[in-house]
Order: sequence, then structure tokens, then C-alpha cells
Amino acid sequence: MEPCADGQSMQLKQRAVIEFLTAEGVTPKEIHQRMQAVYGDCIDVSTVCHWVTKFKNVEVGTSDLRDKQRVDRLIQDYCLITQREISSILSISQECVGHIIVLLGYQKIFARWVPRMLMPEMKVHRLEICQEVLSHYENEGDAFLHSIVTGDETWLHHYDQETKCQSMEYRHKDSLQKKKFKTQHPTGKNHDNSEKGNVFLQHDNARPHTSHATTAELQRLDLTTVWHPPYSPDLASSDFHLFPIMKEDLREHHYASDEDVEITVRRWLWKQSVDFFRDSFRKLVHRWQKCIQLSGDYMEK
Repeated sequence: MEPCADGQSMQLKQRAVIEFLTAEGVTPKEIHQRMQAVYGDCIDVSTVCHWVTKFKNVEVGTSDLRDKQRVDRLIQDYCLITQREISSILSISQECVGHIIVLLGYQKIFARWVPRMLMPEMKVHRLEICQEVLSHYENEGDAFLHSIVTGDETWLHHYDQETKCQSMEYRHKDSLQKKKFKTQHPTGKNHDNSEKGNVFLQHDNARPHTSHATTAELQRLDLTTVWHPPYSPDLASSDFHLFPIMKEDLREHHYASDEDVEITVRRWLWKQSVDFFRDSFRKLVHRWQKCIQLSGDYMEK
């Protein structure tokens, strides 16, 4: 889960912490020290003292919690509701709404994106392949990783795509994370493939990689293909390491043409260190192990 909080919601969260610790009898100085340890750059001691005094003079949370049940009911009925909408419906301040939401234990979280719904037989396939490649690694060590060459492709748009913040909704921190299934975007994409002889070639199961012509050419070049299960970007180094970092770095760019995209990407790739690319293959070992632990299911990290 990935909370997304602005300055105002962080202030409300810290205020709720002060209210809670005041009710437990913690001194203002100790409250400030504990908040600094957790939040780092938090409110100063004088502000903590101000709120401790205020909370001691009234029954803790009484004024803010009068509408607690109504706020909770609205969120339960529609988890995408905003604080502004709750404020308007209940005719209370937006600051009060935010405070109640914090006390109720809600936070807005992202939906968890997964490539598709995995059927039981697909999970078994992923599990078996991870066991196979992990066995090769255990027998050959880093030499096996050093021999892997990957080929892949990704979407590189002329505009910024929808961010995950737009899919956020209120949930308790222990709630199950919602899943969304990715769909392909109806535009072209530029390719950046690396295929070379005398290596283990790892690529996904896209048609260009599995066609008769490609298979025949790989056999002619005497290339061995590393096993890769369908719909498994979490097991492809380019998908879980290279592409996400590259897209994040280039997110603010706007491109006038495909050529502009290609030039920018090539420049970005040349700037990366050898260790950057080496790390992506090192992480494969952990992901093979994690997939086995999850009995073939997708992993979040």
C-alpha cells in the first residue's frame, strides 16, 4: 500500500498523534521527541504544547467526533469520496473531516496493478519455471546471470499517462489492496532489443519473439532461451527494474515526434552505470525465490 498525503493531511495526522498521546498522559516534550523520530521534520515543541493544552481542556476528540459515525458511513458507502464532498454533505469544515478520517484509521491507497488474473494452471507454470531457473543459478552461480541477455519493449508516449493517485480510495491500512488489470494502449511503440549469440536469451512471449521465423533464427544462431512464463512482467528485469525507473525519470518530458522519444531514451540509457543494469539481473534471483514462496502468484515488490 502506498499512502499519498499532502501537507495538510500530514498536519492533521500529527495532530491526531498529539491527541492520542495526550490522552495517555505523555508529556509535550516526549511527544515532540517521538514525533521527530517518526516524521523527521515535524511541528515544533511550542505547537505541540499548544495542542496538548487544548486537548487537556476538553474531552479528547469530542468536538471532532460528533460526526464520526456519519463520516464513516459515507466512506463505507463510497470509498472514492473526497474530503470536500464529505464537508459539503455534512456541513462541517474540511479540516474537521480530515481530522475525523485520521482518527477513523483511513488513508487513501493505490489500487494494485497486476497484468491479468492468473488461473491455477498459470501459477503452476510460473512456479515450475522459477524452480528450473533457480536450479541453474544454484548450480552455476553468478556465471548463469552473466550469460543472460534480455530483449523487451515498452510503451513510450508523447504525453504523461494517468497516475496511480487517480485510482486512490479510502481504506483502512490493514484492508486488502484492490487490484486493477492492465490493458494495452492502442498506439505504436518503439523497440529496444538486445539479442546476441553464445548467451542465454530472456524475452517474453510476445508474437515477434515466438514466431516461426524468430524461432528458426534463434536455432540458426544457436541461442538458448531462458524460460519465461506468459504474463509475468514481475519476472522480467526490464519490466520491474529498467522501464519503471526510466519512465519515472522521463515523466515530465513532452515529445514532438517518435524520433524525439528515441533520442531522449538513448541518451538516458547511455547515462546509466554498469551496476544499474547488473542490479536488474541480481534481483531476478530474489524474484524467482519469492514467486516460489507465493506458489506462483504475482509479487508486489
